[in-house]
Amino acid sequence: MGLVHSIINLSNPLKPEMKPIEVRCLVDSGSTFFMYSPTYCIAIGNRSFRNPGSHACQ
Repeated sequence: MGLVHSIINLSNPLKPEMKPIEVRCLVDSGSTFFMYSPTYCIAIGNRSFRNPGSHACQ
């Protein structure tokens, strides 16, 4: 059994003028939520972080 990846588009609905970005992600079939890096947050114009130490966006 191998790893499964998916390509998703991330966008910021509060800033529709910002272009969505395409990201390749590792799929975890047991997950309910997902996290992405601060680099992607900044790329879509979301600069609020849930917990700066966790490296995850809100």
